[in-house]
Amino acid sequence: MLPRQPNDYIFLPIRYAEATSHHHNNHTPPTSGHVNNNSNIKHFQPPAHSILVCCAWNSQFTNGELTYKIVGGNTAERQALNAAADTWMKSVKGLKLTQVSGKKSIADIIVEFQNSAASGSSTIGSKSSYGDTVGQTATYFDGSGYIDHALVNIATSAFGNTFTTAQLKQISLHEIGHTLGLGHANFNGDLMSPVINHESGGISKCDISGVFEANQWNLAGSGSGIPVTTSHPQRDHVNC
Repeated sequence: MLPRQPNDYIFLPIRYAEATSHHHNNHTPPTSGHVNNNSNIKHFQPPAHSILVCCAWNSQFTNGELTYKIVGGNTAERQALNAAADTWMKSVKGLKLTQVSGKKSIADIIVEFQNSAASGSSTIGSKSSYGDTVGQTATYFDGSGYIDHALVNIATSAFGNTFTTAQLKQISLHEIGHTLGLGHANFNGDLMSPVINHESGGISKCDISGVFEANQWNLAGSGSGIPVTTSHPQRDHVNC
């Protein structure tokens, strides 16, 4: 089995800064200067409005369920994350995100709340002149290039300001999108846009299409009892 490599997405907060993506594996969404070696993905020139599609989860997601565990955070912060998870479940048919707890519990997705944002210069593979990083998702892959697990870090404050519950939910929605195989949108105004602001709104039809493109084989078998075969996304983006 090949060593697992992280696929990092950096998200900087509403109106404060612009996000950047950093990819360190062979099964990542293609970006400028990056070559995706997954021969299963068809590469097309994205249209004016599109969202990058990264990759699919491995066989642990065949029933449409992923588990997540929250580390740190107060009650309100945890509720914001849970609300974001619920919103994704209501939006994507067949998706189930189940929270687990306990020190010995194992989860597909680990979400850790931190009291303050990390300096842009200290983030993995990133040097940002815009400010502090408040959200980061790292996805790890098995030897076949499927997502094996994901780690999410969310700061509860930055630039001397504590984030509201609504802002934390927005950040959580964005980061969960990355754990489900989405890259960034190439336009403003979408949840997965690199720049998140008051116009970003909630989960769009295009976001949902991207999740299905990334994990179609997983979600298709959810609750159906129909055997499915693992497969990588057939396209590296969805049109919006």
